[in-house]
Amino acid sequence: MPANRCVVFGCNNFANKSNGISLHYSPKNKQDGDKWKRFVRLHRANFNPPGRFVVCSLHFEEKVFARALHIEGMQRRLLPRATPTIWLPEQQQETSVSDRSRRHALKNILQPAKNVEEEAEQMAANSHLEVDEVED
Repeated sequence: MPANRCVVFGCNNFANKSNGISLHYSPKNKQDGDKWKRFVRLHRANFNPPGRFVVCSLHFEEKVFARALHIEGMQRRLLPRATPTIWLPEQQQETSVSDRSRRHALKNILQPAKNVEEEAEQMAANSHLEVDEVED
């Protein structure tokens, strides 16, 4: 059964040509598909689809789309290796995620997953931050 709704938490958009909303299937390529899953998991921790899933066009930057003709309303397709990166304002208000946390999460989405030992070492190194004294 083909997917007909965006899987991003709080979105649930259908394809709606009159509003310019299109649905895009996750990539078949495992590496690119994992980036899409990490994006969705930012707010849906237990998201683990058995196959492909769809994300609506509102979660992609305009620069990752290609059109046969550059006319508003023409069908557009995602460029290869495009990754969703945009959370809608309503979704940002529903969850209390800081801008810094969001940037860090997006950075992790766009980078390949590291192994657990490397992450633990990096976290340990970051925990020893120096604090500057404030002069009166």
